[in-house]
Amino acid sequence: MIKMYNSNGRSAPLLICDVCGYTIDDVSDGAAVFAHVSGEGTATPVMHVHKKTCHDKADEVIGSDASPRWDELSVHLLNLAHNVGMSVEKLAALAERRDQCDL
Repeated sequence: MIKMYNSNGRSAPLLICDVCGYTIDDVSDGAAVFAHVSGEGTATPVMHVHKKTCHDKADEVIGSDASPRWDELSVHLLNLAHNVGMSVEKLAALAERRDQCDL
C-alpha cells in the first residue's frame, strides 16, 4: 500500500509491505502479487510485498485456487506509470525538476 510520510514538515509517499507493514525501500526487494486475472475487463487487487517470506505469505492470502501471479516491483511500477500516461521522457523531466527544486 502507499502511505504518506511526514519528515521535517514535508510529505512523501512510501510503499509499505501489505504483509509485514514495513517500508519497501529497495525496488529490487519488492514484488507485486495478485490473483490470476481471467476474462476481458476484469481487475484484481495487488499486494505490494517484500520478496521471500512476505511474498510467500501473500500467496497464502490470495489462495492457490486464485493461481497467484507476481511481477518484479520495478516492472509493476513501470507498467503502472505507462498505464497512467507517464512516459520515460515525462518521468525524466519530473526527476530533473524534483532534483532542481529539492522536492
